Amino acid sequence: MPVDYATLKKGGFMRQKQKNNFSLRLRVVGGNLTAVQLAKIAEVAEKFGDGHVHLTSRQSVEIPFIKLDDIEEVKNTLAEGGVEPGVCGPRVRTITACQGEAICPSGCIDTYALAKELDDRYFAHELPHKFKFGITGCQNNCLKSEENDLGIKGGIKVSWKEDACIRCGVCVKACRSGAISLEEGKIQVDASKCNFCGRCYKACPTDAWDTIHGYIVSFGGLFGNSINKGEPIIPFIEDKEKLLKICDAAIKFFEENAKPSERFKFTIDRVGKEKFEEKIEMKESDYLNVNKLKEVQSILQDLLEYYNPSDIFTKDDLRDLGFSKFDANHYLWVLKDYNLINYVTKEKLFIKEKAKDFANKDFDALKVRNYSNLEIISSENKNNKLNIIIKGLIDDGDLFNILRKLEECEEDIAKVISDSHENGKINLLIELNVDKEKLEYIKELFNK
Repeated sequence: MPVDYATLKKGGFMRQKQKNNFSLRLRVVGGNLTAVQLAKIAEVAEKFGDGHVHLTSRQSVEIPFIKLDDIEEVKNTLAEGGVEPGVCGPRVRTITACQGEAICPSGCIDTYALAKELDDRYFAHELPHKFKFGITGCQNNCLKSEENDLGIKGGIKVSWKEDACIRCGVCVKACRSGAISLEEGKIQVDASKCNFCGRCYKACPTDAWDTIHGYIVSFGGLFGNSINKGEPIIPFIEDKEKLLKICDAAIKFFEENAKPSERFKFTIDRVGKEKFEEKIEMKESDYLNVNKLKEVQSILQDLLEYYNPSDIFTKDDLRDLGFSKFDANHYLWVLKDYNLINYVTKEKLFIKEKAKDFANKDFDALKVRNYSNLEIISSENKNNKLNIIIKGLIDDGDLFNILRKLEECEEDIAKVISDSHENGKINLLIELNVDKEKLEYIKELFNK
């Protein structure tokens, strides 16, 4: 009966140069083996091999000199100790990982728990070629995550808590990237230099940092016949579910686009890096309220007629803060009016203050329009205030500018109604309940 070597290789049994001998690769997730598993591996090596094992460069164990006739018995014996064969060939390989924050003082994430989760999700998944994951817990990069098809590096995003800080300067000394400075009694963090190592937070004696533990993901690493350092697309991923969706998207891209025996990096190069980035960033956008973004885009469509948002907040600024290219154009509009930041998902609200600073620089550049055709009707109410109605026909898209003019009356606006009209016009009605002295201010705004 002919030997099905392809099936044997798929199940971790690799042919040796010695006839009818196989080296069995074991499934070792994140480099972790229990004492019971080690004892069973030693037993199998003594009984069915030549008494030794090989520790591979990817944290696995191989038992050489397994005879063809013993393969089934070997698998059954290993199973008694909770040991499984690994995989070879064109499929997702066993996940490698360092010890992570569970043991290592430098660790930023639980690497082994994540390795187990990814292994359960992808192990032995059939692909056009091999696909390797590597997880390292921090910027020390012991596992060299960028050498993998998909590398994951733990990180910590920090923000300073002024009230808890004693201005000792320990964090400044701990920061190896020069991102932190102490100036006039205040800690300054240069986001463009921060590499999410978390050393400032770990060194702080008073817990004066808010932290978010997350992931830096690189794609397209190679270390073999060809060498390539994997590159990140999204600067920092805060949510594990988002991470898993991005991993799904990478696997799917490789599965759908790779040629047989083509590594992930070369698939990306051939199909186009921009197309791959688009897939990854679209998957990231699953965690943004895309419908809300479209609503904001519609409201602010006319904004570009007044000034160029890229003069105030560039796409590079947004990318540095964790925004994808896919979202950048939407957010460039949103950031122009910080009162509209609430349209954005909560995870993006951390840039609210910075958005104010940038947006306020250019508000004076708004083009002044003449809205003298709008009718203003005022009447006194019981509370000794004025009910004011502003109504009339305006150009479609002018609503934003009108509301911006009424910024000082924002809390007094009771109702805004706008109905579509023909020829690119809309019928507008705004009701306000204001103090009497504001009437002249409102009339002046609209050239009355």
